[in-house]
Amino acid sequence: SLFIDIPLSSDCILNLNLYKTDLQEFKKLYREYLLHIRVNVCAHRDKDINMQLEIIEEIDPYEIIKLMIDFEKILRNITDHLQKLVLETVTPRN
Repeated sequence: SLFIDIPLSSDCILNLNLYKTDLQEFKKLYREYLLHIRVNVCAHRDKDINMQLEIIEEIDPYEIIKLMIDFEKILRNITDHLQKLVLETVTPRN
């Protein structure tokens, strides 16, 4: 409703909702994997250092790189659309 008076906003909002779906799918796909690392190694840390090291050793750097690229693609789509909306709706002051 905030963008209702802005031309092209309905298309932009529709696309942003699609990217929201992409984010939800990303979360569904990677949540358990990242939570396992976070809880046991980063945030709460398992008290057993050997368990921490085992989990760290199990981290697949290629999986992490894929995860980063997937996330970046989603963020890039969102920012590209927001930039487009701003550029198309903001008029320069003279």
